Amino acid sequence: KHYRVELARRIHNEKTKRISPLKGMKVLRKFFWPMPDAELKAFSRPALLILGEEETLYDPKTAVKRVERLMPNVEAHLIEGVGHTVVYDKPEEVNGLIEAFLLRE
Repeated sequence: KHYRVELARRIHNEKTKRISPLKGMKVLRKFFWPMPDAELKAFSRPALLILGEEETLYDPKTAVKRVERLMPNVEAHLIEGVGHTVVYDKPEEVNGLIEAFLLRE
């Protein structure tokens, strides 16, 4: 299985079989213009972040360090041996982390 960003983010028009350029740019902007530190610091709810250590769209180690520094209520995990499709590639590990997080919260 392959994760299809254009389908998941609803930027693909099934009628025309094309991706909306405007909607596509909104999705892509997060990779080029990350959220400001102040916005991340304002996030106060407990949350779980699970990333694959072989992610290629961004540096996952840098992302986890930034989250840990700015968002103390976020529990971050890097999963070894997988990339962007961590939930599909290691479902048992991801499900275990989610379950443990929900039971604590």
